[in-house]
Amino acid sequence: MKRMICLLAMAAVLACGCARRETPVPTPVPTQGVQQAVPQWSGITLGGHLSVADVVERVSPAVVGLSVVSTGAETGEDVQGIGTGFFVDKRGYILTNHHVAGDAKSIQAILASGDTLTGECVWSDAALDLAVVKVPQGDYPAVTLGDSADLRVGDEVVAIGTPLTLQFQHTVTSGIVSALRRTLSVPSERYVTFMEELIQTDASINPGNSGGPLCALNGRVVGINTLKVSQAEGIGFSIPAEIAAPIVKRISEEGSYETPYIGLYVIDGQIARYYGVGEQEGVCVVNVDGSGPMAALGLQKGDRITHIADEQVDTALALRRAVYACRVGQSITVRWKNEAGQEKSGSVALTAKPQ
Repeated sequence: MKRMICLLAMAAVLACGCARRETPVPTPVPTQGVQQAVPQWSGITLGGHLSVADVVERVSPAVVGLSVVSTGAETGEDVQGIGTGFFVDKRGYILTNHHVAGDAKSIQAILASGDTLTGECVWSDAALDLAVVKVPQGDYPAVTLGDSADLRVGDEVVAIGTPLTLQFQHTVTSGIVSALRRTLSVPSERYVTFMEELIQTDASINPGNSGGPLCALNGRVVGINTLKVSQAEGIGFSIPAEIAAPIVKRISEEGSYETPYIGLYVIDGQIARYYGVGEQEGVCVVNVDGSGPMAALGLQKGDRITHIADEQVDTALALRRAVYACRVGQSITVRWKNEAGQEKSGSVALTAKPQ
């Protein structure tokens, strides 16, 4: 984690997907975030080194185009958008981006066969820019999720998506992994947010590709395409698949997922250097929700959290993973150091993330 490179993008950064007719795609905003461990699905069983054509042949049937209607942020009128998703469970669960489907009024999923199904967003998180859409029960082709930890810079990857319009559904591009563990600053109208642990690739990614799979040559999906740098060619970013894996696993098993909430906003060493704070152990608390569970422990701005539920946390993403591995109502142990360096600990029950 300490090797993670902080990319302070001075160029305009755009959400790569959900091509819209009237308004630009909104940038993600921070909430709390994510858990760990990659489950094994009974989808496509793959292994070894495949050709690009083999990867496309096996993964492409699970990829869907998403036609989305949402309310325009500026006009308040309905806006048509196009994005991409892919089945992560054969019973009808589709993984995509929050900025594609999270705020949708209606969702139509266009399958590789050409059939169109009505979908419903059953979970989303703006901080992670991830969402899960459910279509009617069926027996759909599903991908196998991989782990970005298996990637090396220079490995070849394949992106499948719906750039620009449905006319270009299932467009395939390929490239290499340009960098790993990127932290990207994403400007919004109110403040700068950060997306962490991203996979950087030079595979062509365009508006409409958001939510589509980034595949390794073993046929597994290792990332979910999310962002591109608009003032450069061949600089796109994907969310590591292992971030989404435990969330969609629980949704597919239980039908829903309630996001745990700790009521903190934190920065890690990489982001701290951007603000001139300096890199130290753990993650630094920069804001505490007075009504959140962590406020009851007495955590304050400037404290540094080192462990959540006995898991060491050195990055904001590691903290999110540890929290998202737990359930709402579950008690967890928190260890931290105050600004004087005194070690403290306490237990608190997680609450549900406020809407």
